[in-house]
Amino acid sequence: MIKKNILQKLEAHLRAGAHLWFAYSGGLDSSALLHFLRREFASSPYADRFTAIHVHHGLSPFADTWLELCRDNCEKWGVALEVRHVHIENQGAGLESAARDARYEVFKQLMGAGDILMTAHHAGDQAETFLYRLARGAGLDGLLAMQEWRPFGSGALWRPALWTDRAELAQYAKKYALHWADDESNHDVRFDRNFLRARALPVFAERWPLFGKSVLKTTQLLAESRQLLDEYAQMDLLACGREPRRLGEALSLAALQAFSKPRQRAVLRYWIRANGFSLPERKLFDEFDKLMAAKEEASPEVCWGQYVLRRFGGELYLCPKIGLPTEQAFSWDGVSNLHLGDGFVLTCDVANRPGDYVVRFREPGLRARPETRAHSQTLKKLLQEYKIEPWLRGHVPLIFSGEQLVAAADLFRCADTPDSALRGLRWIYTGKNGAGTKTGEISD
Repeated sequence: MIKKNILQKLEAHLRAGAHLWFAYSGGLDSSALLHFLRREFASSPYADRFTAIHVHHGLSPFADTWLELCRDNCEKWGVALEVRHVHIENQGAGLESAARDARYEVFKQLMGAGDILMTAHHAGDQAETFLYRLARGAGLDGLLAMQEWRPFGSGALWRPALWTDRAELAQYAKKYALHWADDESNHDVRFDRNFLRARALPVFAERWPLFGKSVLKTTQLLAESRQLLDEYAQMDLLACGREPRRLGEALSLAALQAFSKPRQRAVLRYWIRANGFSLPERKLFDEFDKLMAAKEEASPEVCWGQYVLRRFGGELYLCPKIGLPTEQAFSWDGVSNLHLGDGFVLTCDVANRPGDYVVRFREPGLRARPETRAHSQTLKKLLQEYKIEPWLRGHVPLIFSGEQLVAAADLFRCADTPDSALRGLRWIYTGKNGAGTKTGEISD
């Protein structure tokens, strides 16, 4: 079934303190693999660092029954179980996709730094994913399908059964008389993946019995090709002057435009994946071409999911998507960390005397005089001079004492601000979950 050196592969991670999490749906695949893994870890000194996770979506009338089966199995096998309930909303990509996103978000929240999430994806799942993406006209990144090991959240995702046929899992489950849940939706061939699983893959397997393993070999060869392309794209990205910005990263537009169109797209793909962001649909790359060709004074952008590409001041920016501030004002003592919403934080690096301040945001017609200047100017003009990107200007925290503006974020203090107040300010973006802008992963 699974290779017997599974503990050896995890030894270094376990010695470093990693916790092992297992995505347990209660189906045949995950039940067989969980039972196998628990037997493997039973005599291990790290046995107490193994926990199953069941996410209750509530989409099936049998969801409660599946939960009870998972609880019964875990209690019988001596496996710790975490249960999380989620509410699913279809936001256009379908319920299956929304459920998957919610499930993986739960996994990320539970995992600590260096932890490993294990799933029960097998060779049949890989073949199914490969054919599904082939039918949709995927490129190299899509045809890579699922990787056995990849970064995920603050740790890694590992699929130890990816080289195992489902028939082997079924044989194992029968041998040990395991009980599992059967998701009735898996038999509905109106769904593309179910059609491939029930109708297409059996035909391929009848003609080519090792089709599933052949797909795995193909994805490995594709992974080698992508690695080579990534090495070239990484050098090109460095040549474009990739640098961090207050929100996201930027690179030289002129340097990128000097490359051929296919090379530009390769750099963009690598840059997006290097930030841990999900790749956009292929058709959006036509929008990227328009963005690249836009005039300097234009402010075009390309959005997908929670991410956006923009251009400003001769640079191309890759950023998480943000909205306008939802709060109108915040009370602040000028000393403690102030969370402004949407992932922005106002901090102070030096010991200041506490004060009684109010933090507001951009106000039409407001004027200010930085302490280094003799005359006041409109805040709009000042933000332009300080080269604040247009999409961030509405987020600049303006610090007031009473009705008097005394500082604008970490850009400047106003004239007449007390010498002991508001020094060492830092206006930073930590990410909407407080953990930074990067997820450190590439979605399958």
